[in-house]
Amino acid sequence: MSRRHKRRSKLFDVHAARFVSEAAEFHHKLSGYLLALKPQDEQYKAILAVSEEVYRAVAVVSGATPPWAATPRSEASWSSNKAKGEEG
Repeated sequence: MSRRHKRRSKLFDVHAARFVSEAAEFHHKLSGYLLALKPQDEQYKAILAVSEEVYRAVAVVSGATPPWAATPRSEASWSSNKAKGEEG
């Protein structure tokens, strides 16, 4: 009699990182379709729904904001914090 492997409740870190990377690549590909379509049309909305679910899945798996949604600090905010003596 064969035994099934025990399933984990979470991915290993290496697998989670690979999932985030592959999801980011997929999201980037989806963005090209969104740019070509009118936002009020059905196909746009369907692709947007997939994109939003990819975002949600990455947030759940990684516990962080997906890399394509993270906003980099602007040079202006870095400069103003540096002038105040705050670390960046």
